[in-house]
Order: sequence, then structure tokens, then C-alpha cells
Amino acid sequence: MTKTKIRIVSTGSYLPPNIVTNDDLSSILETNDEWIKSRTGITQRHIASASQKTSDLATAALQNALSKANLEGDDLDAIILTTTTPDLIFPTTAIRVQHNIGMKKGFVFDMQTVCSGFVYAIYTAEKFLRSGDVKRVAVVGAEIMSRILNWDDRSTCVLFGDGAGAIILESYESQDSESDIIDVMLSSDPSLQEALYAQDNSFLHKNKSLEKILKFMQSDGISHEDKFGICMNGAAVFKNAVEGMTNMSLKILEKNKIPLGSVQWLLLHQANMRITKSVAERLQIPDNRVMESISECANTSVATIPISLDKYVRNNPELKRGDLILMATAGAGMTFSSCLLRW
Repeated sequence: MTKTKIRIVSTGSYLPPNIVTNDDLSSILETNDEWIKSRTGITQRHIASASQKTSDLATAALQNALSKANLEGDDLDAIILTTTTPDLIFPTTAIRVQHNIGMKKGFVFDMQTVCSGFVYAIYTAEKFLRSGDVKRVAVVGAEIMSRILNWDDRSTCVLFGDGAGAIILESYESQDSESDIIDVMLSSDPSLQEALYAQDNSFLHKNKSLEKILKFMQSDGISHEDKFGICMNGAAVFKNAVEGMTNMSLKILEKNKIPLGSVQWLLLHQANMRITKSVAERLQIPDNRVMESISECANTSVATIPISLDKYVRNNPELKRGDLILMATAGAGMTFSSCLLRW
């Protein structure tokens, strides 16, 4: 009996050409290459130019994926773009990407679950595709994290970079165990929401017109200081990221009755190389079967999964059709996800 299957027909990525090394950061921060590399595995990051927007990075990554598959914008039925750093408050960044690639039909929208966002978007795309309402969906993750960092805070600003990645998913009918999104699992734990968050309480300073209605605002006792940047409890994030990604990986394998030894590749959110190694060790997956991009790209938040996947599609001949890829993410919130797919 034939079944509807979902396959990745193409991948693409884009990294801004401007590279900032750890040594470069030592000229503006009290830090050095050894301190950053030993704690994170990061050697450099890509930083968007002042004129680049998140939609520009997303467009370049998606166009790269379309070109590889010999597709045009109108060959897509939908675009799901996930980002923490949209171009505007509204409309969606996805609508700009739709315009940029000349896609005149279908529908597009943004999602935001920070570092877990790409797998959340895969989950959503898979549901659309299995419904039969659409045939081909692009999932894009894009971030310009450099715009929301506090560059006086060396504990956080050294961790992140800018970039975008994309995949194109399509449905097809098959009787065989061919390429397929086997399963996706999502989870969130609101008790951990204070472990990692970004803030910007400067709205009263940015929007001077608010001064006109201050007399109508009841005092809430909140100090509206000009604060911004990422706040992180590093120990809590490390512990829960390792435990969360390990548990989500084991749950999806158990649910689908797939032994751990059958997994050929592990692809984790690229937050910290020590986190990646800890999860891989718990899952007993050797280093040469763990996909990584953090050393060259740093943490690009929602874009780390597609950037890493595209890197291995382009550069690693050992990745073959039929291989099982296990993905897992941990993000602020905290949110978690796992995805099991046959390449």
C-alpha cells in the first residue's frame, strides 16, 4: 500500500561574508581566542553588514536551495520562516522573502520559538504536506543576532553569529522505506523561562510620542530603563539543554521502535560544542557522525540546524540517501524538539 512520505529535495544556506574572529573580538572586549574556544568551540562568526536585513539572508539561503533543485519561486506552495530578529514588527519577514523570490501564489508566515524554531517549523510543514493541501513547502531559518546583543557583555555576545538556512520539503507517494520525515516531537517547559531570555525595555526612549499619553498610564512599579541584550543563566541552560535534547532524542527513537545504533547522523542545535559532545556521549554516537557548524558560524539560533545540514550535504560524501538523521534542539523558554528523518 502506498503512503504519503515527505522528503527534503534541497538545502541551502547563506552566511554574510564579513567574518569576525575571536582575536578580532579581543580588540573590543576583555577576552581572547583560547578563552572562547575552550568554553564554546567557537573560532569565528559571520556578522551581517549594516545594510543587510534578515529577509536578505533568508532570501539568499532559499534562492540557493531553489537553484540546487532547479525550482522557481512559484514552484512553492508555502514558506514557513522562523526568526527571532524580524525585519519589522509587521508585516511578516516571510512576505518579503516571498516577494524577493517572485512567488505569486500560496501562503507564507513567520514562527518564533527561538533556537527550536526550525524543527517546530518542520513539524508544521509536515502537517500541511500530509494533509494533501500543499505539495511543496520551504522552511527557512534566518537570524541577525548581532543586532540584539549587548556588546559590552562578553559572557553572551561572543556566542552568537548571523546567518540563514533553508530546506525544501515535498510530499510523494511510495511503498518503500525511502526518504521521509519519520516523526517530529515538540515540548516546552515554562518553569525554565528565566534561564535564557532577551529584553529591550527602551521603548519609552525610542518612541518619544509616548510621552503624550504618560498621564493616562497607571504606574505599575516597573522601571522603564534603557536595558537590552541577552540574559542567561549559563549553568541552567547547559544542564537543561543536555538533558532536554538527550531525552527528546531517546523518546522519538523509542516511540518509533528504532534502536539507537541505527542512527547514522546526529544533528543538534549548535549552542555550545561542550553541550553537543555531552549529548552525543549520552547517546553513544561517535564524533565523526555528529554534524557541527558552531566552530565556523557560532550560534545562529534558529538557523543552526539548516546551516549545519547544508554544510554536510555539500561537503560530506558519507551522507547518503537512506541514512537516518536524528535532530534535537533546545531553546529559550525553554523549548525542546526532536526530528527523525530518513535522508
